[in-house]
Amino acid sequence: VRVLHEDRHLLIVDKPAGMPSIPSFEGETETLRDRVERYLAIRHGVERPYVGIVHRLDKETSGALAIARTPEAQRAFQE
Repeated sequence: VRVLHEDRHLLIVDKPAGMPSIPSFEGETETLRDRVERYLAIRHGVERPYVGIVHRLDKETSGALAIARTPEAQRAFQE
């Protein structure tokens, strides 16, 4: 995961083209969401970190993707 910004509320990553943002079918594991979860688990020593997808990009689209690190941050983005 290429991290563009990280703080205690928000993570912004560079999503590569060809990778889905979230699973499109049950059991799909090579998604950006999965990679971010592994990154946060390793970096912060948390077994199941919160990964709140704020928005998505199409599988073939690359670009910056915002991810909420807490439920409160995700609610703020949704409002």
